[in-house]
Amino acid sequence: MEVPTRRRTTTRVVLSRRRPRSTSEEQSRKKRHTGQAKKENVLALSLRHQQTSVKMQDVRIGLQRIPPTSLLVSAATTAKENVGSVAGKAWSSQQTSAAGQSSEGPAAEAASELMEVTPPASQLGEEEEGEGGGRETSGAGGPLPQLSWANPRELWTEMRAKDVCQTAPEEELQSRHPGILPTMRTILFDWLMEVCEEYKLHRETYYLTVDLHDRFLDSWREIQKEHLQAIGITCLFIASKIEEIYPPKVTEFAFVTDGACCVADILDMELLICKALNWRLNHYIVTVNTWANAYMQISSHRLRPPGVKTREFEYPAYSPLEFIRVIQLLDMCTLDLSSRTFGTSVLAASALYLASERSRQHFTAITGLLLEEVNDCVQWMYPFALVISRDGPVAQRAFPGVTPQDLHNIQTHSVTIAMLDDALELRHSQLSAAAVPGMVHPDCSVLLTPPRSERRCLAPINASSTY
Repeated sequence: MEVPTRRRTTTRVVLSRRRPRSTSEEQSRKKRHTGQAKKENVLALSLRHQQTSVKMQDVRIGLQRIPPTSLLVSAATTAKENVGSVAGKAWSSQQTSAAGQSSEGPAAEAASELMEVTPPASQLGEEEEGEGGGRETSGAGGPLPQLSWANPRELWTEMRAKDVCQTAPEEELQSRHPGILPTMRTILFDWLMEVCEEYKLHRETYYLTVDLHDRFLDSWREIQKEHLQAIGITCLFIASKIEEIYPPKVTEFAFVTDGACCVADILDMELLICKALNWRLNHYIVTVNTWANAYMQISSHRLRPPGVKTREFEYPAYSPLEFIRVIQLLDMCTLDLSSRTFGTSVLAASALYLASERSRQHFTAITGLLLEEVNDCVQWMYPFALVISRDGPVAQRAFPGVTPQDLHNIQTHSVTIAMLDDALELRHSQLSAAAVPGMVHPDCSVLLTPPRSERRCLAPINASSTY
C-alpha cells in the first residue's frame, strides 16, 4: 500500500514596512504638527498667565489685610540699614515729599509721621567736635564713642562685668596645689613667651593661654609639678586654635617640649582642660591685651585731628611703639602671680598710666576709672616700670611673613626672669613706697645678669629644686 506523502508547507513571515511618503505629504504633515504645537503653546501660556494673575491678586489681598504699621516699621528698618550719608542729608526733603503725598492714603500719612520721629542711621551718634578735634563723651556709654555695630553702654558694661580678680592668689595656689610654687609658674610663662615668639603667635594668644592656665588651676586640686609643662603647652595649643588663622600643628607643640610631652599627652590634656572649664574657653574674661588695645584706641580717638569721623574709631590709629611700651610692662606683670590680685582692666589702665605720658591728662575719660581705683595697682607696678625704663625702649621686631601693620601684635620675649627678680628686689627695698610722680629713670647699679639659655627651659620644674 502506498503511503501518501504530506506536502511540506512553509510559513513566510512578512515584515510590515512603511511606504515612503511623498514630498507633498511630508510637508503637509509638518504643517499640521507645527500648527498643533503652536496652539498648545498658546493655551499653556494663557493658563500660566491666569495662574499668575490669581497669585498676584492673592498677594494684593494679603497685603491689604496686613496692618499698615507693620509695613511701615519694616520699611523704616530697611531704610535705616541702607541709607548712607547722602541720604541722611536729604532726609528733611524726604519728609516734606512724604507729607505732600498724604492724599494717596492713610499709609502715606503714617509713613510721614514715622519719618519725623526716626532719624537716619548716619545721624545716630553724631556729636559736636571739641577743641583740637577731641570729642567729649557724655559718660552714658563709658569712654567708648558711638559705634555702628554695638551699643557702647552695653558693650562697656559687659567688658567690665568680666573683670575678675583674686584676694590672695599665692595662698590660693599653695592651698590647692602644694607641690607647685609661684616661681614654677614664672618659669612656665617665660618659656611660653619664647614659644610664641618662635611660632609668631599673637599677643592675644599668649594672654588667653595665661587665662586658661590660671582658671584650670583654680578648678583643679593637687596638680603635680611634673604635669605643669603639659598643662601650659596644651593651653597654648587651645588658644592658638581659637585666635590664630594658621595655628601650629600639635606635633610642633609636642616638639618644643623636648620629649616631655607627646601628641597623645597634649590631646588627653586638652580634653581634660575643656571639661574642667565647662568649655568656656574664650570670651570668659577680657584679657589685658584687649584692654590695652581699647585704651590706646580711645586715647588716640580723643587726640585725633579735626575732621576725623567717629566711624573711623573701628580702625587702629594708635602708635605701635607706644603700645609696645605698655604691653611690655604687662608682660612682666603676668610673670608675677600677685598680678592676679588686680582685674585685667585695672592692670591695663595702670600700665597705660605709667608708660604713656600723654594719656595721664585724660586718664579717667580714657579708662573710665578714677585715680583712686588704680592707685594700689600703680604702686604695685611701679618697680616693674622702673626696671623697664632702665633698659630703654624696645625696638619693634620684624617677622618674616607678617605685615608691618601687625608686627606689634606678635608676642615677643622682651622680658626676662632677671628683670622680674630686679623688680621684686626694688619692691622689697621700699623704693616704690612714695607716691608715683611719673616715669622716673633710676640709676640701678646692682642688677642681676640675664639668665642662661638653659635656664629658660622647664628643667627646674621636673627636678626637685626650684630656680
